[in-house]
Amino acid sequence: MNQLLSIIFSRNTDAFIALLAQPDSTWLAARVVFFALLSESVGQSVILFAHKVKPRRFFASLLVNALLYAVRAFLYVIIVYVLTRFILDETPTFRELSTIVGLLHAPLLLGFLGFLPYAGKPILQILEAYMFILIVGVLSTFLSISFWRMLLITAVAYGIFELLSATIGKPLNNFANALQRRVAGTNFDLRDESVLPGAADKDD
Repeated sequence: MNQLLSIIFSRNTDAFIALLAQPDSTWLAARVVFFALLSESVGQSVILFAHKVKPRRFFASLLVNALLYAVRAFLYVIIVYVLTRFILDETPTFRELSTIVGLLHAPLLLGFLGFLPYAGKPILQILEAYMFILIVGVLSTFLSISFWRMLLITAVAYGIFELLSATIGKPLNNFANALQRRVAGTNFDLRDESVLPGAADKDD
């Protein structure tokens, strides 16, 4: 894991491509995604702390949030894979694509820093943006296409993902939100920072 982080933050694309050839790269990618999204969940858990959610429910909420994020990431990878099959002459296998995207979730291992007051949210946004740039850059190198062409593909995939989420995926999103609230034992939106105690006073 330390080697992966060193490769990621040094932006050593050749070393990363070599890492993909390792027999356990897919298993490593799965672990990276789980712990990265768990770390990001910790960074976004300030609302749970603010409302004094019980420890058992707190840790269960972190686990559920990480699993839900993983499902969303998996669905996004499927859309990117389908697009590449239609647009590109040479396409990666689904295993290769999911492994690359999974490994490049490594910056989110620092997602727990999102819990820091004031600086937490910008840090998370920077980490997510850095991850996205890495994904585009590595995939463009791996597929031997231009950065901008790969950027267009991933952007279109994101647009399709958001469109599906707002239409046919809306019942699933509602179910996921209800599941999060049930596990946490709360009736407020866990994504809405306006429910934090004192938030209204701060706005005034």
